[in-house]
Amino acid sequence: MIVIAKLNNKTNKFMNLRAAYLVVAILLMTHSMGVAQVDTLFLDLKGTINLAQSDAPDVLIAKTAFKNDYWRYQSFLADYRPQIVLDATLPNINRAIDPIDLPDGTVNFLERAFMNNSIEVSLQQGITATGGRIFAGTGIERIDIFPNDFTEKQISYLSNPFFLGVFQPLFGFNNLKWDKKIRPMVFDEATKAYSEDMEAVAYQAANLFFDVLFAQLNLSAAKRDKINADTLYAISKGRFEVGRIAETELLQIELNVLSLIHI
Repeated sequence: MIVIAKLNNKTNKFMNLRAAYLVVAILLMTHSMGVAQVDTLFLDLKGTINLAQSDAPDVLIAKTAFKNDYWRYQSFLADYRPQIVLDATLPNINRAIDPIDLPDGTVNFLERAFMNNSIEVSLQQGITATGGRIFAGTGIERIDIFPNDFTEKQISYLSNPFFLGVFQPLFGFNNLKWDKKIRPMVFDEATKAYSEDMEAVAYQAANLFFDVLFAQLNLSAAKRDKINADTLYAISKGRFEVGRIAETELLQIELNVLSLIHI
């Protein structure tokens, strides 16, 4: 993998940006794609930061943490909206054998069985100032008594067409009041922490970008020095053969060529 960094006229503008792990991201992308051949990736500073802020491991962690904070905040906001509550018992069957006192003073065991079905729908709204809630709704209940030795099957209904009420704890902690003050600050802190994490990734990516850029510039300079040194050595060998320079000078030039890195 060869990374070629290019400076453009907006370089100064992005010098102070913060960002993420460019080299690690590139290596991970290369490995995951199974690239066997040598590829060349051309990136400028802005592209480097965008790549880091989309695929860096720290970015994925920051995005997951912020998403969790976001949905916790949405759940908090839902506590202050009207809520529809459905409460149902479908069905509740009860079978038991109970002792029954008979008129002659004896006791007989009687099997009793009944089934209870009920459904209730209510609309509830929290009261932030007091910590209570107001509710209104409707409901109906049905009881089926199964026959035994003394009774026949009976079916009865109990309906509540409309009810209205207020539930108010006394001398209790008002969660609604204090959560309304604290939770927005907690979410604002999470938002700022996410922005800080993204800027930290951008800062790291910018540093790595310029590390690669400086390494490329140094490599280009080293190649030019090697070419110039080889040319000078070839000329010096010719001059030595005609006696224009001393052997010590030729050896010094040769030593200089050998000291340069092999490109």
